[in-house]
Amino acid sequence: MPADPKVGDQFRFEDVPRITTESDRVEELGMRGGAAGRRFTGVIRIQEFMQPEGEVKYKLYAPDVGVIVEYPPGGRTVLESCR
Repeated sequence: MPADPKVGDQFRFEDVPRITTESDRVEELGMRGGAAGRRFTGVIRIQEFMQPEGEVKYKLYAPDVGVIVEYPPGGRTVLESCR
């Protein structure tokens, strides 16, 4: 992820030839979100497009924590705890 992300920035978090390629795009900045019994500000929403699967999922990243919520196809995963 870029150090100072802007909406529309694109990058590749995973790029393993013949296994998977992930194209990521910054969708939204400055969000608020909750997970692990905490409230977070400055949350970033990233869209991930996985190839060859063709799946699209979204992840919410909180500063100094990382992924707090993930929206894979057909479900949702939420961070349970963090220090």
